[in-house]
Amino acid sequence: MLLIRAHGLDLPDLVAKVRPCVLLVIAESGSGTRISTGSGFFISSDGRVVTNHHVINEAVKITLKSETGATYQVDGIAADDPENDITILQAAAKNVPFLELSSGENIHVGQHIAVIGNPMGLEGTLSAASFQPSAISARTRLAANYRCHFAGLQRIAGFE
Repeated sequence: MLLIRAHGLDLPDLVAKVRPCVLLVIAESGSGTRISTGSGFFISSDGRVVTNHHVINEAVKITLKSETGATYQVDGIAADDPENDITILQAAAKNVPFLELSSGENIHVGQHIAVIGNPMGLEGTLSAASFQPSAISARTRLAANYRCHFAGLQRIAGFE
């Protein structure tokens, strides 16, 4: 999720800057069968990648693919938080473009955002539109079904 007009960039410039950091995450079973796909992105030049836990859960082999077609094998899991559905992977990669994580302190409800990723294996998807852009709709939520307080960001998006 990216704030539109972050760092003085318009949407096309922001997408051009970010897309090289975004990855297709391919999880495979021990027999080599694809069990899931999802999105991830580099957070360091030495191959650390953030993705969702549900994407890599039960995977024996994880491969990352960039928009250029370059592939990277995952050497291991650096950190995993199944409860919050977030995982940090360590890929066999060096000198890769990466995104810096933010604390989120400057994100406000109503701000327009762009979401770039690979949902359901659809590579290079951008969710943002000038007529009905995605926006931050909430910063925290009480998840009644799970009886927990979720500290995060919720987004809304129009149907395209």
